[in-house]
Amino acid sequence: MADTDDVVNQFSGMISREHASRIARNRSEHAAIDGNGAYKSVAAVKEVLSFIESVKKSKLGAGGSFKAPRYVVDVQDIVYRVFNQEAYAVKGKHSPKRVAVLGTAGNAMKLNLLGKAAIDVDSKLIERGSVVLVTNAAIDIASEELDSSRSTYISVISPPHGVISDFSLLKGGDSKVDLVGRVVEISKAKSIAREAGSVLACTCILSDEKNKKITVSLFGSCALAMEKIGTQSVIKLEFCSVRDADGALRVNAGDTSRVFRMHPGGMKEC
Repeated sequence: MADTDDVVNQFSGMISREHASRIARNRSEHAAIDGNGAYKSVAAVKEVLSFIESVKKSKLGAGGSFKAPRYVVDVQDIVYRVFNQEAYAVKGKHSPKRVAVLGTAGNAMKLNLLGKAAIDVDSKLIERGSVVLVTNAAIDIASEELDSSRSTYISVISPPHGVISDFSLLKGGDSKVDLVGRVVEISKAKSIAREAGSVLACTCILSDEKNKKITVSLFGSCALAMEKIGTQSVIKLEFCSVRDADGALRVNAGDTSRVFRMHPGGMKEC
C-alpha cells in the first residue's frame, strides 16, 4: 500500500508497517488539527495545545460546549514523565491504567492510557526521555488531555538520553533524576505517619557500574513496586530527587516517580 510506504519513509523506518498502516488509515478517516478541516500528519504537544486554545475560543464565542466533536490526532513528542501502573475496574474486572506526560515543561499534556495502551508502555520499552509516536489519541478539549482508545498505538522513535549509571555524578539538590543500578539490599516496607496520613515506605541500597553504593528511600507506589523486586535485580528509577543527609547522598522516589525492573532484551514493570 503506497500510503503505508510513505508513512514508513516519513519516519525513516523507525516504526513498524502495522503502525504505519494505522496512521495511513487514520489520515483517511479523520479530519484533525490544522483548523481547516485537512488532516495534519503528526503534531507536537505544543501544536495540540494551540489547537485546543483555538477550539475553546471558537466554542466560547458561539456559546457552545467542548463535548463535540471528538478530535483525534497522531502526536510525536518526548516523554516528560511516566507514573507507576495502577489498576481500574471495568465491569468487575481489573485492567491496567497509567498516566504519561508528553512534551516539555510549559508545553506538556497528560496522556491517559488504559488496557493495551497502558501495557504498551512496558512492551514497547517506553521510558522518560524517549521520543514517541502515539497514533489515534483522542483530544479532551475540556481537560486539555489526551486519551487512549482501542485503536491507540505507540512506537518509540528514539531512546532516552541522560540516564545516570555512575552514582558519582549525583549531587545533593538534583531533581528529576533518572538512574539505573543493581539492588544490593531491600528493607521490608512499612507504613509511616505523615501530616497528610500514613504512607507505605521502604529503603534499598543500589550499586552502580563501578560498585559505588547509594541509599534510596521509596514511598507510596514506588515502595509498593519494590515489594515485587528481589536483590540483584537491575532497576531503573525515574523522576527522583537527591538530597545530602549529613554528607551522605540519598535518593528519594515517591508517587511522582517510577520504578521498574530491567532485564536483558527489555524491561518489566513491577
